Amino acid sequence: KDWKIGFQLCNQNKSDCFYQTYSSGVDAVREWYRFHYINILSRRRQDTSPSLEEDVLGKFIFTCRFNQDSCNEANYSHFHHPMYGNCYTFNDKNSSNLWISSVPGVNNGLSLTLRTEQNDFIPLLSTVTGARVMVHERDEPAFMDDAGFNLRPGVKTSISMSKEAVDRLGGDYGDCTKNGSEVPVGNLYNTTYTQQVCIHSCFQESMIKECGCAYIFYPRPEGVEFCDYKKHNSWGYCYYKLQDAFSSDRLGCFTKCRKPCSVTIYKLSASYSQWPSVTSQDWVFQMLSRQNNYTIKNKRDGVAKLNIFFKELNYKSNSESPSVTMVTLLSNLG
Repeated sequence: KDWKIGFQLCNQNKSDCFYQTYSSGVDAVREWYRFHYINILSRRRQDTSPSLEEDVLGKFIFTCRFNQDSCNEANYSHFHHPMYGNCYTFNDKNSSNLWISSVPGVNNGLSLTLRTEQNDFIPLLSTVTGARVMVHERDEPAFMDDAGFNLRPGVKTSISMSKEAVDRLGGDYGDCTKNGSEVPVGNLYNTTYTQQVCIHSCFQESMIKECGCAYIFYPRPEGVEFCDYKKHNSWGYCYYKLQDAFSSDRLGCFTKCRKPCSVTIYKLSASYSQWPSVTSQDWVFQMLSRQNNYTIKNKRDGVAKLNIFFKELNYKSNSESPSVTMVTLLSNLG
């Protein structure tokens, strides 16, 4: 039998209601919990209590090395993601100590040992265990929902990277933008223009205009409050309606937000192996516990290993050039 489960949402005066439905009960419960969780985060972000973002790196990252040297606080910045929790960006534009790779290979990149125990996980919010990782340019925000990959507990994941630069022709030759200045969407991220930055900024602009509040996943302009059903009791009704319009491009965000003319792409190749091995796990867990003053209770399910490195230091460059310039065309006509 075909059935669906969901929850009802109404406008402010309850003159119009609809059911947000899902074919999976698991998806429906997670989305309902996520909706209420967003309201809690919105209130926390707007009050004067201590920040949710205050955390210690050592609670999540047991070991960190780059080019065989230990990491320190100058190498990373912290941000709080509404769904993934505490996140850390290594080597971003604000880092006082810039990392540079001068030699390729697994021993000359970033190596992390991560805590992946589920004690701190919210069961109705996340049904997976492990960690999420994304590789991006230093001056670009990390869109964890749109890109990235998951790390599996008890496994060493080795990611080899290759860099590719793409330069497109704009103007009369193609529909791209050099810096987004001519795109009719304001950049809310205070970063370099990317298509994803523009798309998320576009949705936030529509959210503020139509719903009267800002969606907590994206930056908000000064003076605008995040959506909270104690202050905006019909924001959920407005949001899900707007999300449907966004997905079908009735908002026009995918049309307005052009690709950047110049972009850097990191192509990733992954390999996996069990970590630590059966013969070494006892002493590895003992050393990690002593070093971090923390007892790893679930052992293999409690840790994950990650290596990220350049496969080679050369990179591929793709650039467009006009086959016929305007001058050549006019001269041929003459």
